Amino acid sequence: MLCILIQTSIFGHNQRHFNNIFRVMNQFCVSAQIFVFSPFILPSQSNLKFTQIQIYSVLTLKRTLNGIRPNNANEYVFAYVTGHSAKNGLKFMYKEYFNLNFFFQLFQNNQMVLIVDSCYSERIINGYQSKYNKHLYISSAKKNEESYAAQMDEFGIYQSTWLVQELMTLKGNITEFVGKWNAQIAVRGNVEIARQFFSE
Repeated sequence: MLCILIQTSIFGHNQRHFNNIFRVMNQFCVSAQIFVFSPFILPSQSNLKFTQIQIYSVLTLKRTLNGIRPNNANEYVFAYVTGHSAKNGLKFMYKEYFNLNFFFQLFQNNQMVLIVDSCYSERIINGYQSKYNKHLYISSAKKNEESYAAQMDEFGIYQSTWLVQELMTLKGNITEFVGKWNAQIAVRGNVEIARQFFSE
């Protein structure tokens, strides 16, 4: 399995985003080949072996992802993308807006579970369920709503997001998560992919 974790924000008050990278990694990527993408090197919170790649632009993200895509169409891809969004797309370092069209195209032949954890994230996954029936897409917010932070520390900095906190509460079971929270989150694609993913 290929595990791709992308964190697009900067500054200390966004600590929840890179905390979530390691929570998701430790839960879902135990037996995977792991790649972490971030504008800065993240302090490791995992005993798992992973490759960390510093990216400074959307262009470098695209180029690097293209270099790691699997040759085997039967390989599962688990992906988690976190950061800030506006209604016109994901934000990269507060400088660029982008969507995930290139991502979907790169992995169109693979069975994939993709989680987008950001505000307005339903906009990012909309339209792909009819294109790629090998994929399951989950977003943390509807197209016109913000996503929610959780677990504020004593300094007033949020340590997690609602989506990841709930996934951890359910022991990472995405199938159960989708069934429980379908009214609050956006789900697109083939839920059966998640069942196959967790039965491996």
